[in-house]
Amino acid sequence: MLAARFVSDVAIFDGTQMAPGTKFTKIWRLKNTGEVPWPPGTQIIFVGGDQMGAALTVPLARANPVQPGEEVDVSVDLIAPPEHGRYVGYWRLTGPMGRRKWGQRVWTHIHVVDPQAPISVEASMPTDKEIEEMAQAASDRENDDGGEEDDDAPPPWPVPVALAEAAPAVAMAATLGAMGFTDTEMVQYVVEKNGADLDACARDLASLGGWAEGLTDLLEMGFTDSALNAKLMIKNGGSVKNTVRDLVADSAQ
Repeated sequence: MLAARFVSDVAIFDGTQMAPGTKFTKIWRLKNTGEVPWPPGTQIIFVGGDQMGAALTVPLARANPVQPGEEVDVSVDLIAPPEHGRYVGYWRLTGPMGRRKWGQRVWTHIHVVDPQAPISVEASMPTDKEIEEMAQAASDRENDDGGEEDDDAPPPWPVPVALAEAAPAVAMAATLGAMGFTDTEMVQYVVEKNGADLDACARDLASLGGWAEGLTDLLEMGFTDSALNAKLMIKNGGSVKNTVRDLVADSAQ
């Protein structure tokens, strides 16, 4: 049986902001998790949502079969719609004739904005409906075995409680990424620290740039875990003295 699973986004992460009419290339990394190669002529096919100017089917860039266990980057050229708003398009793999689809659904999620308008934290936050849709999409991907399937309608299972609770954090991380904060470990830390307070998350992340000298001092003192140093600096409001105290206490445990 043909199978494929999503590995990661390579280009255009969820919630990326762009101006109307912007041409862009979405790239996913997918893995052949089946026991047979994907056939020559494998394509990715649009299966729902917003098509964003793409062809219905797009051939993979490579002509050779993708072997079991192999990962490959799959790309689609798209155009941001002319109207402001959030857009999501869903895609799956299919054979050269497009008769049967397989693999987990993948998507591209963008936020079309006015590049001249001032940044609005409120406007950057997804609505409750968008958060619910993101949770359902994540649930679909988590529960999908990546194998062959004819029906592209959403599966009937409910969103798991843990995933539904995690959806706001996922949306928050996507919003912070769209604001330019791309260190996923630091983003995760401030979201866990501040919850749904986007202003506090952005303030903590922005403060790190002003604490560069203190972070350098910590490295010179022999505290070589840069990520831990940054987290404790955020925790201690930029105090090197209190951060050193926490680092010493942590190393003593």
